[in-house]
Amino acid sequence: MTKLIELFEAILDTVEIREDGEERMVQLTKDKMIWVVGEQVECVVKTSRARCVALVELEEEYQKMFGHLMPLGRMGVGRVEEAVELLQSWVRVVNGKEGKMVVTVDRGFIRTMASNVRRLLVEQDEGQMDLVEFIEKMATRFGSISRWRC
Repeated sequence: MTKLIELFEAILDTVEIREDGEERMVQLTKDKMIWVVGEQVECVVKTSRARCVALVELEEEYQKMFGHLMPLGRMGVGRVEEAVELLQSWVRVVNGKEGKMVVTVDRGFIRTMASNVRRLLVEQDEGQMDLVEFIEKMATRFGSISRWRC
């Protein structure tokens, strides 16, 4: 048991141990919970026939696939719409013919953007820069802002 607790303490960004009276409980950190649910929702959307899911049907489709409700409370939200806002690295909502639809995000684009941001900021003396200057340098080095799909 001690070795397992040491392992959990070594991965503090993934799990946390909390005291609940006499019991010690292990749970995912909020960030990791969001990460796991993001991957799961992405899977729901990718495996749907149309590769999109109506926002009003997302929770039902999630439950069909994973056998439990989406853990909204543990994500710190009360509604599916709020959860989707937290999952912007995996999915986004678009207006479709049949209402609001959940679609996947181009993860390759996100990885490229994140890499570019890291490269630019690591070159700075203090690892930070003025936002306006940052946007200008990003546009100069990595292309026009219109290509960033913001």
